[in-house]
Amino acid sequence: MYGGSGEQYALGAYINNLGVPNLRWETTAQYNFGLDFGLFKNRIQGEVDYYIKNTTDLLLNAEMASSTGFERVQQNVGEVQNKGLEFTLRSVNISNKNFKWSSNFNIAFNRNKVIALNQGQDAIYVDPQRVILGEFKYITKVGEPVGQIYGLQFDGLYQIDDFNSNNGVLELKDGIPSNGGVPGPGSVKYVDVNGDGTINEADRGVIGNTNPDFIGGLNNTFKYKGFDLQVLFQWSSGSNVLNLNRAELESPQGRSFRNGFVGLLDQWTPSNPDTNIHTGLYGSTFGRPIAGNRISDLYVEDASFIRLKTVSLGYDLPKKLLSNGFIKSVRFSVSAQNLHTWTNYSGYDPEVSVPPRGGISRTLTPNLDWSAYPQSVTITSGGAKITF
Repeated sequence: MYGGSGEQYALGAYINNLGVPNLRWETTAQYNFGLDFGLFKNRIQGEVDYYIKNTTDLLLNAEMASSTGFERVQQNVGEVQNKGLEFTLRSVNISNKNFKWSSNFNIAFNRNKVIALNQGQDAIYVDPQRVILGEFKYITKVGEPVGQIYGLQFDGLYQIDDFNSNNGVLELKDGIPSNGGVPGPGSVKYVDVNGDGTINEADRGVIGNTNPDFIGGLNNTFKYKGFDLQVLFQWSSGSNVLNLNRAELESPQGRSFRNGFVGLLDQWTPSNPDTNIHTGLYGSTFGRPIAGNRISDLYVEDASFIRLKTVSLGYDLPKKLLSNGFIKSVRFSVSAQNLHTWTNYSGYDPEVSVPPRGGISRTLTPNLDWSAYPQSVTITSGGAKITF
């Protein structure tokens, strides 16, 4: 609104985005080289597929010159390449009158790389605006994969022996870098990558890859007389998750009147120095203020998993019991999804990707875990399906 004469006001408007002429869809060109094969009278069949896929004219919020009045404007800029190998194998393991067992196995390897961004731009730094606001947590850089986790390298906690006492004032010993604030015993220590004696932006870098080394699945189907059973496993190996739940709920900072993870019970004290949970004595430790927590590889976890995705059991009533010929078939079934996941990830679900705030593309912040709902275990009964 803008002011008029006296106390009268009128509605106004302002420009919050810059129009871009000829904005268009992204363009993809893909090349595939494949091989199909069959062995032992096709009891073993499979496909091998190698692909190269280049996507150009990416829709990105590209950085603008400050003279335009806008920091970023959505444009068609940049190029990303995906290339990889996919392998599928189907087999009939056992087949006789009463019992059949068949399998379907697949595995895929994909490598992702940024070819180009906006003109003159080497990298995009992104803050998904969840926990520790104002700090970039992801980077998309030319020549590297899209959406890598970005931060500091955790180097444990400062101990009492890291300091000298000068008239009651604690000072870091020579050769021990400051963490960018005023550290004290029990506060977080980071690796001084460039060796300048303090922790700053120059010490940050890629601390996690959100792209898996490979993904795959295995489905087995068993049939015995009128019964059939399908069991599907899925897996992923080699990717990382940024667990912001721990950064928020496993940090004593600001936890005075809020709940946190049980790990807070293991926070640093002079009698409990062997821990990764920094001290809760924010404001002062031994009479001095100390620096707080930042995003580091302490909160980057392995997202590898094997999941029992689906189990389905069915039974077809024998046709000899349907002697009247009016009913053609009767089938009973029950199925379950997400029964169990084997993983070292400390959160609910390693296959997680919470959307960022502020209109940022989820593509630039993959594998982000912040208050995500776990996948539900679902059991469904099909009851009786009757075909006439």
